[in-house]
Amino acid sequence: MKRCTVIVPELHCISCEKRVETLLARNRGVKKVNANYVNGTITVDYDPSLCDQTAIIKLLVSAGYTVKASSPSSGWYNMLGMAAIFAVIVFLSTYTDSAALTSLLTSQASYVALFTAGLLASLHCAGMCGGIMLSQCVTSHSRSRRSALIPNLLYNIGRLTGYSALGGMAGALGSVFSLSIGLMSGISIIAGLAMIIMGIHITGFTFLGKRLSFALPQIPYKPKTPFLIGVLNGLMPCGPLQTMQLYALGTASVTQGALSMFIFALGTMPLMLSFGALAGFFSAAATKKVLKLAGVCVIVLGIAMTGRGLTLGGFTWPWLSSQASAADSANLTKAKITNGVQTIHMKADNKGYAPNVFFAQKNIPIRFVIQADRLTSCNNEILIPDLKIRKKLIPGENVLEIPPQTSDIAFSCWMGMLKGVIKLTDDLAVLQPGEQQVALPAMSPACCRQEINPQSSVASIYGNDLSKVSPDRLIHKAQINPSGQTAAVKAIGVELEPLVLVVEQGLPANITFDVSQAANSQGLWEITNLEKRTVLSAFTIPANGATVPFTSPAAGKFGIFKDKKMVGLLIASHNIQAVNPAELKQILLENR
Repeated sequence: MKRCTVIVPELHCISCEKRVETLLARNRGVKKVNANYVNGTITVDYDPSLCDQTAIIKLLVSAGYTVKASSPSSGWYNMLGMAAIFAVIVFLSTYTDSAALTSLLTSQASYVALFTAGLLASLHCAGMCGGIMLSQCVTSHSRSRRSALIPNLLYNIGRLTGYSALGGMAGALGSVFSLSIGLMSGISIIAGLAMIIMGIHITGFTFLGKRLSFALPQIPYKPKTPFLIGVLNGLMPCGPLQTMQLYALGTASVTQGALSMFIFALGTMPLMLSFGALAGFFSAAATKKVLKLAGVCVIVLGIAMTGRGLTLGGFTWPWLSSQASAADSANLTKAKITNGVQTIHMKADNKGYAPNVFFAQKNIPIRFVIQADRLTSCNNEILIPDLKIRKKLIPGENVLEIPPQTSDIAFSCWMGMLKGVIKLTDDLAVLQPGEQQVALPAMSPACCRQEINPQSSVASIYGNDLSKVSPDRLIHKAQINPSGQTAAVKAIGVELEPLVLVVEQGLPANITFDVSQAANSQGLWEITNLEKRTVLSAFTIPANGATVPFTSPAAGKFGIFKDKKMVGLLIASHNIQAVNPAELKQILLENR
């Protein structure tokens, strides 16, 4: 009986150990195999009359492994190479995100538009999720092109299945169910850390990856594993994917939600299938390099997910605080205190949030005014995790009332990609504000730069401040007559005048819609119970207008929707005569 020890750098995890032990144990004459992925060594006890060390090495080489005569070392050149690839992947994922994705996703988007959106988003998918796919589709022991094509197909079929199922669930649940900020943060952090560790193992970084075996459970590779990974791919916090999830949510239909996500996923298939199919043409040496690339891609995605999770959890990023502290006094954005309340102003557009660093005084209420000039799929909702504040933004002026605080207030968009902080000081007077009121503007990633609806950038017929509009223009009451009640609404551009109709509860109403000045009257109009989220009336309006009958079953608020977008409000009152438009306007502005 003889023993030999060979050095194999490609041992990255426990699964690698099991795989190589099984491979060598099948060889005639091999009595015992002990693989150690931490040291990168394989120790073999064998019968010299039946095999020798040369035969063992040939078997390993034929399976795609590299056998070295010296100790494995990651080397600084490997680290520099990985850093370069890292930078390329970051650039790819940030700046090749589909610029026209959200502009295609109108609420009445055709199937061709949804498929096109998938095509445009697929480059981003290849940049950020391609590493996950390659880690499943490429293995160092692949024996044929077919062995790479099968897991590639399974992975992409899994993506189709996962996207469709997620779209169906989003369409069914609508806004009935929403994840809390804490849960969103926790999921992103845990998933991100797991992906970072997985990526380190895939790249084969011996200086760290092999010390983290305690964090990875042993999950044996099975033929169906790529399909499962593909299904779970739908849970990634990816910009284009989350935009599509929002679209599916807005369909309020299981069938439409699932179908829209399915068609979008089909659009991503050509590039993703081609990307995975290339694996079948790689040599053993090239396959090892591709696996390292896949590992770097996974690490990048893991870092991004973890960062977003920390932001959603209320973590204040050090560079925001340090930059704010070191900022030139001419660039300080400081709150203005009036009547015991301090006010700060921020603009939300397709470049992000600007300014995104503010100075305010402790223990004084803050009125946070956000001017939404251009809303995107990313900046359209702002979170303040520590205060459990979550506000959906609408075009125009939005106001957040923040109670007195004693510590810095971190905020972000709902995806955790756009960040900012309100720094609190004991004495605001010690700061010397300059004439410029801009501090460290936040640049938006490419996936956030396109407007949800390009029409939101068109000037409103009411201007930028609803509080300055006459209540008699904003709110109209129906006219009571012997046969019921009547009301009239005029569509101008993409808005309704008035914005609010008040009707008598339980009394039949005829609502006349004048669409002669509408930007586009075609599409589906609906009147929806905002509390129960149920559609009470659905109708279309021809170019010459229409009169729609409506009877409110109970007092309450009902939304007037055009193509799933709320364009007006209908309020049913027990006593329409007692409704004061000025008082109602004030209530609506305070609770919007």
